[in-house]
Amino acid sequence: MTVIAPVSVSLLPDQTALASTVRTDGQAAQTPSSAPSVVVNLGAANSQSETSARVYSAQGLLADTAQLQWRSTVQDPVSVMMGKQFQANTLSARFSGLGAALLEKFSSGNGNYSQSVQRTGGSPSLTASLHGDVSLRIKTRSGTLVTLSITSMTSGMDIKVHSDASLTDEERGAIAGLADSFQSAIDGLTQEPPRLDLAGLAGFDTRQLSSVDLDASLNNQSVVPTSASVHLDKQVSSVNVSMTQGKMQLSVNAGNPALQGTAGQRAAAVANLMAQLDAAAKRGQGNATLVSLFKDAFTTFNSKASALDTAGLNLPLNDREHAMLTGLADYTGSITDTPTHPNPLRPGEVDKFEWNVSQSTVFKGKTADDHSITQTQKMTLVAAFHRPLKPGQELRLTTDPDSQNYYYDVINDSAQSRADVAMQDGQLTSATLNQSANQNLHEIKVEKNQITKDQTVPTHQSRVLDLLNLLNQSPLDGTPDQNKHLGDTDPNLRKVHNLVLLTSVLSDADAA
Repeated sequence: MTVIAPVSVSLLPDQTALASTVRTDGQAAQTPSSAPSVVVNLGAANSQSETSARVYSAQGLLADTAQLQWRSTVQDPVSVMMGKQFQANTLSARFSGLGAALLEKFSSGNGNYSQSVQRTGGSPSLTASLHGDVSLRIKTRSGTLVTLSITSMTSGMDIKVHSDASLTDEERGAIAGLADSFQSAIDGLTQEPPRLDLAGLAGFDTRQLSSVDLDASLNNQSVVPTSASVHLDKQVSSVNVSMTQGKMQLSVNAGNPALQGTAGQRAAAVANLMAQLDAAAKRGQGNATLVSLFKDAFTTFNSKASALDTAGLNLPLNDREHAMLTGLADYTGSITDTPTHPNPLRPGEVDKFEWNVSQSTVFKGKTADDHSITQTQKMTLVAAFHRPLKPGQELRLTTDPDSQNYYYDVINDSAQSRADVAMQDGQLTSATLNQSANQNLHEIKVEKNQITKDQTVPTHQSRVLDLLNLLNQSPLDGTPDQNKHLGDTDPNLRKVHNLVLLTSVLSDADAA
């Protein structure tokens, strides 16, 4: 028996302008998508096992008898996009453009919206292991909360956008302005490897919106499962990312805009810390993806902090004071790789990487003429790893004693930079810098399961610098809030600022 009919599994809700057939109430109409292309029966007609029909498409492939169930049968651009993408083989492709489209639809005045599509029946989906959930919460300054969510399930997708109160036109405009930024954040997190593209969200309109929160939980088949949580408001920007390989976190507090230096000072401070992170990752063999994610967030959050309005500060600082500070908002951050035990014969030898960094600033006094400032930067590295006896060799550690040929390095480093500044009667009276850097390497060499070398190499550096005379050589015109921002051009101020920045290795040449 051969039955010929067109095959089309609709990717859109049934009641759309694109439908090729119309079903009326009480009418059992067979749509083209429900009819087989070719039914082939081979063998004896009396054999039940051989007469079961197999359904083939016009191309000679087994046809999929799957059906799509939609929450709403109303056609709209978001539904069309869902229908085309929800069965894609990557989360990146499934979520492509959906975040922006959903936010734009809501902001255009259409109000709350939800849609879902579910694939039922047919052969199992080849992308059943793709799971992902992304949500965005936007709170306006008037207190209204707008929530968006996009969920990719085993064989379907669900999207929602909801506001718990009415919005003004200005608020809708501010929310609409986040459409591309929301999509950029989604695209970054669903890439392989993931990245944090948060610049757009971090630049939200603070005149209309008070906070933005992004949460994501993603399992993209071959891509490492990732969860991320981002909070952004006028003062605090924070992010936490967890992966199989480890986790990273960063929180930047821009609540005191008096800390912000010139553009050149901020750029130099960011570049310095990124260089310190690169050096730590190389020394301790940190995970490259987590390092890259931290860099993304740190650069973005400090760019956001520098955009704050510093007008009307009750404690403005002069150029000399700014030279003694990093120019960045206070922060805490860390990267922690998941510990592993690669040596089955010596399970106590753990491979790990833990890097922590912070900056904190304490102000005493309430006037520009009389006050003191203490800013402290700290950095620590705790790491351990196995490496082959010769570079380039492959390390194969098993329970066989003959496989036990390797170095096992344990690192414990720390660095600190503390700047103390004091103003009295409008004059700079104190400017000192206290710095230390410690590096400790414990190296064990194992050959044929025997420890042939066990040594610790400690390094300690410290210095105290009085920078008052050097700073006083720089011109100071007008009151602190009328400074000419000489920090980027005056050679003495630039020298002082470079000395202040945190480093794991102190150089005598810098202080000369």
